Amino acid sequence: ISAVNYVETHFQEKITEQEVASICGMSVFTFSRIFRNEHSITFREFLIKHRIMRAKELLRNPQIAIIDVAQLSGFADTSNFARLFRRYIGMAPSYYQKKHAE
Repeated sequence: ISAVNYVETHFQEKITEQEVASICGMSVFTFSRIFRNEHSITFREFLIKHRIMRAKELLRNPQIAIIDVAQLSGFADTSNFARLFRRYIGMAPSYYQKKHAE
């Protein structure tokens, strides 16, 4: 199983780099180096970007609460989700939801 496939199927769960490195049969150091070389970003960054992408999909539904979006996207707490969403997307999740609701 590749690290990317693992993230795509388990992004809603707590994922550690150590756990994924172990699944890939590598030390954390080796895994980090190879992942960064192949994807040009750290594993942590990849995981966050994947979760933000999923959150953006969920936010297109105006009926879903921000706290639920955070949890369904794999973020442990809503304030961390909101802070990261604002950093990557440039606006609050609630504003994104209002702008992009279908």
